[in-house]
Amino acid sequence: VIVTGDFNAEPDSEPIRILLDPANPEHLTHTRSVAPVRYGREWSYHNYGRLAKNMWLDYIFVRGGLETLRHGCLAEKLDDLYISDHCPVMAGFVSQNSPLNPDKSTDVYMMYKWITHGIHRNSEAEIVQ
Repeated sequence: VIVTGDFNAEPDSEPIRILLDPANPEHLTHTRSVAPVRYGREWSYHNYGRLAKNMWLDYIFVRGGLETLRHGCLAEKLDDLYISDHCPVMAGFVSQNSPLNPDKSTDVYMMYKWITHGIHRNSEAEIVQ
């Protein structure tokens, strides 16, 4: 299971705590919290650089059979301007049990979550062999 989105909730908020609660057998895992390789900012929402305190609102959650390899929050600018009020976040996963890979060799999935001007765009998972 992979769940991505702008949850409009910071990591310590009640909705995120409920989703991540290990007491719940259906709980999700925030990929940034378990990724051995993390890069980029510690925030994903910046309102075009106008906030006094930037916030983490954008998540990639996983559950069941996916190991997170890396997580990134990309905060690049173009001509010194942010292209969105949110930074794109990305995560890389590995699965040994993919139905797309019958010989059980390792698949690597990259998931990007990008919100631009209120339009949600999630790339399709791409398989890198």
